[in-house]
Amino acid sequence: MKQFLKLFLALFVISMLVVACKSGDDYNDKVKDDTKTLLLLYIADQSGGACAQVTQSTKYNTSTGKYGPLYTATGYSIPKGGCNWETINGPYYRSSSDAATALSNRWDKYITIYNAAGSNCSDLATYFTTLKSTYTSSYLDSTAASSGCVTTSYESVTYCQSRADEEQLEYNTKYIGISSTAGTMATNLTYLKAVLTANQSTNGFSSSQISNLRTMSSGELTTYKSNAEGAAALWAYTAYFNRAFGGTTYGSSSATTYASCVSDILNSYSSLKKIWVASTGVSSTLGFTSSDVSGISDTLTSSLNCYYGNGYDSSSTGGDQTTISGTTLNIYGKCSGLPEY
Repeated sequence: MKQFLKLFLALFVISMLVVACKSGDDYNDKVKDDTKTLLLLYIADQSGGACAQVTQSTKYNTSTGKYGPLYTATGYSIPKGGCNWETINGPYYRSSSDAATALSNRWDKYITIYNAAGSNCSDLATYFTTLKSTYTSSYLDSTAASSGCVTTSYESVTYCQSRADEEQLEYNTKYIGISSTAGTMATNLTYLKAVLTANQSTNGFSSSQISNLRTMSSGELTTYKSNAEGAAALWAYTAYFNRAFGGTTYGSSSATTYASCVSDILNSYSSLKKIWVASTGVSSTLGFTSSDVSGISDTLTSSLNCYYGNGYDSSSTGGDQTTISGTTLNIYGKCSGLPEY
């Protein structure tokens, strides 16, 4: 969004200079009106719509027997004006000292949240205290020397040693403004609704709530994963999931304890909890009840996905089909209206 605001201000200044350079009151009035109209149209366009983050790879198409480009698009309800790397992934840092400070400040917020949540989160408070002493500027420089850039999961901090490294990180990735995620990723939306419908007996969602499934708004997405409390809850859930299913752990606590940590955090932040409930439904693991679920109108997903290009195979052998309640569905489907590059 910062780039959009800068561009808007530049256009505004230029338009005012053009008006000032022309003579004649009638002419000036017309130019002013036309300029205002164009600016308003531009602002309306850039402040609406959604964003597709598109990556390109090469894949063998089993139906055609040929290799071709495969484009994978992830759609967010982020306005077109904010459809860029920094809005989705956070700012770049060229100074390892600045990046280390940003990470330390971020983790201090997590530690405060975990300590306030109580004993169920104590392992995570300890983990991030240790992490602070590890991610020094020298550590970032050493890590970036081999990879060019260092990124972190939920911290919105990316350290790159040069602009060339930034460009390499973004290689084959485009950010494309779209009208809506529901239109461009319609197949994936249909699939997710089918999954929720098939599991209504456990998730507790009504048919009306499922029908209203949508991607999180820009504000909801920020609350869910960018704000410190949202990211702290996601880290706690990752710790629960990894402990339950054999992944990397962040301490010695049980899966039940980590799940309780998530619940303790969410119970302190009602707007965040509402987003989680709308994404999950009834959950004995997280303590979400049918009463919690009844308080929402829409079900939510953080993003939608789709494929396109000659490498995409929508057939049963292409790996993008499944059967739900006796009906064969594509999981992601083909994107609508996105360009190849």
